[in-house]
Amino acid sequence: MKETKNMMKEYLGDLYTDDHLRNFCLYWMKALKGSGDEWRRKNDLDCLYFGGDLRADTLMSAWTPIKWVADCLNRKYDMKFYKRAKDREDPDHYLKLLADDRDAYLPEHELTKLLDRFLELAEERCNYILLPDRDMNNAVLSPAFILMISPLSSSFDK
Repeated sequence: MKETKNMMKEYLGDLYTDDHLRNFCLYWMKALKGSGDEWRRKNDLDCLYFGGDLRADTLMSAWTPIKWVADCLNRKYDMKFYKRAKDREDPDHYLKLLADDRDAYLPEHELTKLLDRFLELAEERCNYILLPDRDMNNAVLSPAFILMISPLSSSFDK
């Protein structure tokens, strides 16, 4: 079987590490600086796996479980995490906290072990698909998505 390049590793270059949480945080800090189709072709991980094809999409967002776990483990500090900080001068504030001081916010815990395994897979080609129609990229609240996410999200409410 042909091995697929890890496009996260290609995108981050020398910044890439074995810490997949850090990789995603660095990716978002870099990738969220632009917008538009041409930018997306060259900077969006799903498009990178498909040669810049704009029909590409992510199966499971890495941010959703990162936020759930970080919020859950920092509940006693009344702290919530956001991909883009609107309550801070630096929009990368929360990403930097997680990237630079991971152990302070995601200490050793069963949830962090599961998150780490998920993030390792989320970087890989198996988390990206090529849709038959680009308009399907916006179908985030499809019945399949809701069925998949509902059981996961309820486990973080306890």
